[in-house]
Amino acid sequence: MLPEAMLVCAQEESSHLLLSVLEELGTRVESHRDAVEALPHLWARRFDAVIVDCEGHGNEAEVVREVHEAAQNRHAVTIAIIGPRESREDAYALGAHFVLRKPLTAFRVWRLLRASYPLMVEELRRYLRHPCQGPVQVVSGVVEVPALLTNLSRDGAAVMLEPEVRLEPIVRLRFRLPRTKLSVVPEGKVVWQTPCGHAGIHFTTVTALDRLRLNRWLEGDLERDEAPGR
Repeated sequence: MLPEAMLVCAQEESSHLLLSVLEELGTRVESHRDAVEALPHLWARRFDAVIVDCEGHGNEAEVVREVHEAAQNRHAVTIAIIGPRESREDAYALGAHFVLRKPLTAFRVWRLLRASYPLMVEELRRYLRHPCQGPVQVVSGVVEVPALLTNLSRDGAAVMLEPEVRLEPIVRLRFRLPRTKLSVVPEGKVVWQTPCGHAGIHFTTVTALDRLRLNRWLEGDLERDEAPGR
């Protein structure tokens, strides 16, 4: 999968330059001309990066601020493009991770986007859900509940329980990484639970060893290590 970025830029020449570099780096781009057009998409979808041209008298700077208010985008790499007389400090205060001052040149755009691209990839990996199936024990308060693990990411998991089970706000999971003999025991916060028994859990406490095992499993290394003949 490729990182996905939102680009908000009204100037055709700047937009074309930014689009060409992003696509050359291997990024899918959703492009909008202004904040009015972009903001509904920002709240409806998840992006690994948001690039905003803040120059002028519009409210495009509001997009930079709202990136970190939209739950699914709060960790997105945020790049603000400013005019020659606009303040870098103001852009950073809005929440930008990188600031690029105009006039834009191909070299400066390439250098900044090339530097930020690994962070976009890291955000994609952090969020990416890996479908899987396997038993999981959910410790909720003083009760241990059997459940089915349905997907895993670096930061959380989804499970399926009996519909009548209502989880405590904080739970501990105990499960074996699919297709391995290695167990992990993360603690997490229940962020959602449906009446039919599905629940989403955001990991809050993971030991260093469990984090290493989980990351290696997500990257496929553990499966290769345990393949027959190795």
